[in-house]
Formats: sequence, structure tokens, C-alpha cells
Amino acid sequence: MNRKDLMFLAAALAVVALLYVLSMSGKEPPKIPAGEVHAGITLKEDCKECHAPGKVKPMNPHHPFKDQCFNCHKRLEAGAVK
Repeated sequence: MNRKDLMFLAAALAVVALLYVLSMSGKEPPKIPAGEVHAGITLKEDCKECHAPGKVKPMNPHHPFKDQCFNCHKRLEAGAVK
């Protein structure tokens, strides 16, 4: 690969990364409900009891970061409006 090819590849990757970041901005993931069902949830394994494939409410197969639930999803405080 010559230098022009590498520069083009770097620019294309930068554009893709920028578009990804822009697509994620402004979106807030759903909060974890404050009800009894979610009261004791502290581990990702607890989430998978209902949100794994074939369970009660499976997550979308294209859901990013499938094993890092609490990085994005935070608890909804009791009495708060969604």
C-alpha cells in the first residue's frame, strides 16, 4: 500500500467513527424500572434471566454491549416519570 491509500483508509475510518459517535449522541437508554421485579438487580446475569434470547422480554439482537448493562442503563427513581 502506498501513502495515498493509507491516507484514504485513515480518512474513511475516521468518517465511519464520526458517524457512529454522532448516531449515538442524544439518545438516552431506557431506565431500569423501580418496581419489585428490578429491585434486587445488581448483576448482568440477573438481567439475562428475562432479557436473554427466548426469555420473557429478550433484548434486540443488534443491542450493543450485551454484557455491560449498567454502563448505560441506570435506575429510575421511585415516583419519577419515564
